[in-house]
Amino acid sequence: MLPVKKKTTTPQQRWARKNRDKLAAACRRWRARHPEKQKAATYNWRQRNLKRWNAYQRSWRHKNRHRTNPILRAFRAANKNTLYAKRRDYRRRNLEQLRAAARKYYRANCERKRVEHDIAIARRKLASGAYTVAEWRLVLRKWKYKCAYCRRRLTKKTATADHIIPLSRGGTNWIDNIVPACLPCNQRKNFLSKAEFLTRLRKLRNYQ
Repeated sequence: MLPVKKKTTTPQQRWARKNRDKLAAACRRWRARHPEKQKAATYNWRQRNLKRWNAYQRSWRHKNRHRTNPILRAFRAANKNTLYAKRRDYRRRNLEQLRAAARKYYRANCERKRVEHDIAIARRKLASGAYTVAEWRLVLRKWKYKCAYCRRRLTKKTATADHIIPLSRGGTNWIDNIVPACLPCNQRKNFLSKAEFLTRLRKLRNYQ
């Protein structure tokens, strides 16, 4: 085996380790005397270490949300028209790329997006409750990936969440009020309860 070379430190590095306070004070004085050079050096470092800098910024904002969130909200409220105009302009210039990215994200996260969509609808209808993707997957496994009404085979992309007691009739958005259904059954059920819809299906089958 080759001998491992020990890292050597210079006298300046040894002094800096022993005198961190003095070094920090000297750096502050230098920055105060040369603000433009400090600004340029900081900009160049961030350009060379963009990933590290962005990761640090995200981590710092996450740990200091109580400080940053009010500032961001105030800034957005004061400049909302300008920000909206920038977003519209960016979307107009990058419409195809944004649509492709949205389709790709939806394909990879279809269950999460549908859960979020159901939660948003429940909030608009002032219904209580919310469920998670993990709870939704447990319901799908419980029903063996089959529609609760017509027993059609479902996948995670074709399965929709149906409320046993509809939201329009006082039902909640908790997971115990939800069963999997295919899209045709979900649309045909509409405002009916599960029992009422099953009765209608039986009558239709007997009639046919």
